[in-house]
Amino acid sequence: AAPSKIGIDVLIGTGLRSVKLGFTEIKVYLLGLYIDPVSCQESLAQYEASDHNSLLCQPTFYSDFSSGLFRKTFRISFCRTIGRDKLIKGFGDPLRSRCDAAHMADAEKMLSNIIPGSGVKEDDILFISCREDGKTVIVSFAEAATGEEKELLNIASGGEGGVWLAFQNIYFDEETLLPTIRHTATSDLPNVLVKQKEGGVKLSSSEEVVLPSEKEIEAAIELDLANAGNWQKAKTWSEYAGREASNGDSGYKFGDLTLGVATALRIRTPKAKSKGRSIDEKSTDGATEAVRLQKELFELRNMTEIVQASRDESQAEMIRANALLAECRQSLPFKVVSCLVMSEIITHIITILTGVSPSNLSVGKILLCLLGGGIVWTMEKKEEDKVKLKKI
Repeated sequence: AAPSKIGIDVLIGTGLRSVKLGFTEIKVYLLGLYIDPVSCQESLAQYEASDHNSLLCQPTFYSDFSSGLFRKTFRISFCRTIGRDKLIKGFGDPLRSRCDAAHMADAEKMLSNIIPGSGVKEDDILFISCREDGKTVIVSFAEAATGEEKELLNIASGGEGGVWLAFQNIYFDEETLLPTIRHTATSDLPNVLVKQKEGGVKLSSSEEVVLPSEKEIEAAIELDLANAGNWQKAKTWSEYAGREASNGDSGYKFGDLTLGVATALRIRTPKAKSKGRSIDEKSTDGATEAVRLQKELFELRNMTEIVQASRDESQAEMIRANALLAECRQSLPFKVVSCLVMSEIITHIITILTGVSPSNLSVGKILLCLLGGGIVWTMEKKEEDKVKLKKI
């Protein structure tokens, strides 16, 4: 678990980075986000009266948070042994895509120093501190075996395309691949911001900030939900689904996602639009609707995986059955039984048509068996010849 404080910096949220492999969740690392409370209060004063759901609904919040000139420290505690190359690739592509050409050398320098040469082991901790000057990034590493923290990098790379902002945006911009961490890493931020309002006295850097207990994050859902916060900006759920809002409630109802897709594909004609809600009403339940949508998509994803696994299993069974059948066809007993069955069928037909007793057709049965065997052998010989010709 992440400690509640690092020096004077306080923990405002955690997030689990995990990888989904079939039905198994593989934990990669636990991220804890720490901020300097006093500088944060000054930088984000406009959000002091907002709860977490309200923060998520404000389109400028994450941008203001990332660009805010206060210290932010990312504490990354690894859950397993991971090689250096794998980790650099995991951080590399997201970081490079957010740096401009002028700062690409800074990005490469950070990537070459961010992970020790031997990789990481379980419970090793990586600290990435984005300083309050808006350009300095300090990277340090603490091995679980010794507990000693060692500085790996101190680099100045500020500005819009610099490393200072680019690293933060890996987790907080609208294109992030880690929407769960984006949501939970700031979950306790309102408790820090509201301290300035209570009693009308600002906190000093040496004061203890008591935060609620940490929330356990079950799994980072690797879905393309980076723009989930934007769904409520343009339309309400009733408008998106093309249905009439019942009792003035235009919030999310089960099935709205399917109806909206059907409407967009012109499979159905939407009903008359209901009167839109005010901006205040939309922002009140926006985050709640986004969470509901995530749950529905998560359930749909699980159902899809179950169907996929069932289909794969069925295909595997069919392949095994076909292989067994092909093996049986090549066996001598199968050929003999096939010939006997053919002779019995033909004998029965002759008996019905001519009235001759089956006992008088014993010799005929033998001849039919031999004839059937000859036909089977001839067909197999032709197939073998075809295969040989194709190879030639």
